[in-house]
Amino acid sequence: MDVSLQQILQTAQISDLKKLGTFLEVKRFVETQLHLKLGANGWSSLSLKLKRLSALAEEGRECERVLIDALPYPAVRNEVSKRIGFRMCARNVAELRGALSLLSKCAVRPAFDPYERFEKNKLKNFVSSSRLEGIDIPIFDEKASLEKILAKHGRPLNG
Repeated sequence: MDVSLQQILQTAQISDLKKLGTFLEVKRFVETQLHLKLGANGWSSLSLKLKRLSALAEEGRECERVLIDALPYPAVRNEVSKRIGFRMCARNVAELRGALSLLSKCAVRPAFDPYERFEKNKLKNFVSSSRLEGIDIPIFDEKASLEKILAKHGRPLNG
């Protein structure tokens, strides 16, 4: 295949996965790179499993640090399989270590968006301060904007 594991793990849509290759090609490529069994039998299940895999970067790092040298190899492989949620097929410690490091490198980490965090804090503070003033505002959905609520409950301005 002409794609990397990182490209496969970062695809968001099933249609994007289909562009990368056939189902069996993509599935086998991921399984051989990470030495695990996905157990997917269709595009939708493969997409869900890949999203789950990409969210496991921190778990892969933790397994790599803690478990690799702790126990005999079969016990380590079983413990890693339990933690990750996929059956590991690595034949030795070196393959297992390589698969875990590749998983932690290729997995998608959520990008920190300071503006989004600011907006969430602003909303939470607005609801809390309104509650202090005796106005009970439920945690509202996207349809109700801050301006609409201020227009409904706000004091009229002088001028």
